[in-house]
Amino acid sequence: MPFQPKVGEELQIENDTYQIAAHPMAPGMPYGQEGRQATVYQLLAGPAGPRALKVFKPRYRLPLLAYLAERIEEYADLPGLAVCRRTVLTPQRHGALLRQYPDLTYAVLMPWIQGPTWMQVLLEKRSLTAAQSLELAGELANVLATLEQHGLAHCDLSAPNVLIPTLVGEKGVALVDIEQMYGPGLRPALAAAGSPGYAHKTAPEGLWTPEADRFAGAVLLAEMLGWCDERVRSAAWGENYFEPREVQQETQRYKLLTTALEGLWGTGLAGLFERGWHSDTLSECATFGEWLVLLPQEVPTALVAQKPEPGRENATLPVPDAGALMEAAQRLEQQGRLDKAVEIYRQAQALAPKDSAMAQELALIIGNLQQRLQPGDETQALFEAGRAAYERQEWAKAKELLAEVVRRQAGYERNGQQASALLRDVEHRLVAAPSRTWVWVLLALALLVAGAAVLYQQTQQTARTRATATAMAVATATAQARNTATSVARATVAAQQTYTAVARSTAAAQGTAMALSGPRATAHAEQTTTAAEQETRTVLAQETAAVAEQATATARAQATTAAAKTATAKAGTAAQPSAPTLLSPGNGESLSGDTVTFRWQWARTLKPDEHFDVRVWPESGKPQGIAWTESTTFGPWRPEGSGKYYWSILVLRQTGTRADGTKEWEAVSPESEVRWFSYAGAGPGAAATETKPPPLPTKPGPTAYP
Repeated sequence: MPFQPKVGEELQIENDTYQIAAHPMAPGMPYGQEGRQATVYQLLAGPAGPRALKVFKPRYRLPLLAYLAERIEEYADLPGLAVCRRTVLTPQRHGALLRQYPDLTYAVLMPWIQGPTWMQVLLEKRSLTAAQSLELAGELANVLATLEQHGLAHCDLSAPNVLIPTLVGEKGVALVDIEQMYGPGLRPALAAAGSPGYAHKTAPEGLWTPEADRFAGAVLLAEMLGWCDERVRSAAWGENYFEPREVQQETQRYKLLTTALEGLWGTGLAGLFERGWHSDTLSECATFGEWLVLLPQEVPTALVAQKPEPGRENATLPVPDAGALMEAAQRLEQQGRLDKAVEIYRQAQALAPKDSAMAQELALIIGNLQQRLQPGDETQALFEAGRAAYERQEWAKAKELLAEVVRRQAGYERNGQQASALLRDVEHRLVAAPSRTWVWVLLALALLVAGAAVLYQQTQQTARTRATATAMAVATATAQARNTATSVARATVAAQQTYTAVARSTAAAQGTAMALSGPRATAHAEQTTTAAEQETRTVLAQETAAVAEQATATARAQATTAAAKTATAKAGTAAQPSAPTLLSPGNGESLSGDTVTFRWQWARTLKPDEHFDVRVWPESGKPQGIAWTESTTFGPWRPEGSGKYYWSILVLRQTGTRADGTKEWEAVSPESEVRWFSYAGAGPGAAATETKPPPLPTKPGPTAYP
């Protein structure tokens, strides 16, 4: 039977009996906190104090959790890692309980950590004094530095995963959701790719390194240190200080937080945050040891003089506002993060007056969202994730996901693909794969070297082709110019000789005319003059021919130069990037569900100043960009409603900045083909403009971005 606990219900786990605790603000409701992967219930265990039972959703019930629990127990005594002391409910040790409640398979029993999460502090905009900000940042830096010194990393640091016992009178901060923790001899039970608002630009590639926490930790430390500034609290986006798409961008929130850090704690700490914010890799971010060194031992005198808000001198847990929580949950729902929205709606429901209109409205909203999160949707999500792993040739991961789909529904099929057929193919590939992995590693290295060599040869060949074409054009033009000069020189010499001969003939004729008299002299002179005129016409004809030959040679040289330029241009054009290739949705594909994910590929890797512009528009609309991204995947995105949509991808490069501070862009590639798909999702979706960045400034000229 499904696990739907009631307040006071007893669970027998090994030799201890536990009771489901009531929510402190809603006595008839079990005290549970729902997250993306699991729901955590509070259990009462008598004098031993409360315990936490983490019940995973079907997709995240992994046998590897039992192995992980054994390996991480040795770290339970490190600061902030009390949840490493845990018991995993397995069929071998807890068969009776699991036969009664199968949903508890691989659930985790661990210590209950008192205190709010950092996300609750952000959502409620709870004010802190400078001393509290410094204390929280110091405690978190100490926890993260200790992990780093032991070769460990949490790998999914975010506001919901940091608890603050200090704010309820206890000590320190604590980390939870450690199933993806990195460490010696560990294997991740759950893959981590960063959380919105805290994910580095490289996080989509996977976070599984000793440096995995450095960027997210820097953002959390900056939030804590700046939270004593009213301007920072007022500017916060919601469950994180930064809106997710602002991360590592030059935004007003970033500038405000940096200014606050510098004014409150000095340029050293502000510089550590700026260093991480502008980093290209996680290893470029500051270590947590560097943060500890620069954190002051006490609050500066100027900040000590500041008085807390009236009535808050001894307050640590003000009652949050249900309306504010509803607004935060609505934002999460619009982003498609339904599981997180349910969690926040439940918190608001616990605060709403019993039987009030708000409580009834919240019950309807939660019920609707839970229907949308039914196992059928999870099965579809499992299948899509398995198919994506199959396409990436991640056979082990694909097998795990597809096997879970087949276990739930043996004949599951989607878009003409059967889960069982894909699973058989994956298993065949795993069996056929060589057991000696190093062979594949060497082969991959050989292919990499060969590819680099081919690319180098192609580059050199292109350069040689351009150089050869240019040299041939110059040589041809030079030779023709020399021939023309020689012809002109010969014509000039011949003309000079002819003019000399004419002059001599004329002088002889004049002398003869003077020496002779009568008709014979006159006739002789006329004959001489006629001969001179004929020679003159001959010279003029030769000069005309020489000029014509020179013009012909010039035309040939110009034509050769033009041909050389054309050859060079063609060689350069061959190196220009092609348009992106669209992968999915396919042309004319029919889609349903809450969201759409777009995938494409491009012939080369983006440079640091380049971005993909994702362009999506309805049939009745005009082409418009909805987001910029450096990944070849964008989503999930919620269409405005049912109908026909078009999409394409364009690569843009930043070319400069105008005097008013706006950025200039130009197209790097031709626009991809335009594809269309039909969407039949129910209910209104978030408007496309909600995911679109600020408008692109238009650059004048033929390369202007449309």
